[in-house]
Amino acid sequence: MPRWALGLVVALLVLMPLLAIAADPILPGSAAADLAIERKCQLDWPDNYSRRAWCERNQRRGVRELLEPIYDVAPHVADVIRTKCARDWPDNFSQRAWCQKNQIRGAKELKNP
Repeated sequence: MPRWALGLVVALLVLMPLLAIAADPILPGSAAADLAIERKCQLDWPDNYSRRAWCERNQRRGVRELLEPIYDVAPHVADVIRTKCARDWPDNFSQRAWCQKNQIRGAKELKNP
């Protein structure tokens, strides 16, 4: 194997796990979640401190809601819902919490699919 190909293989072996980690949704309540909230709100409201404070409160409320257990649907349905909403809203906890509520409401309407 040529030396340049070996370097490419090593680079891929090192970088691929890092890319996979970066693609994973941020877990609510983690240190990464706190950083994501601050970063998101700062990017969304760079010069409006009142709205940035509101954004952080709203995101932290979303985190609290996401940490609550889901009792209204079967466990496997709850897992599907959590996964879908985390994939759709990886760094927006307020929207992720809304997504979960909306999906739970739909699943209940379908009588726990």
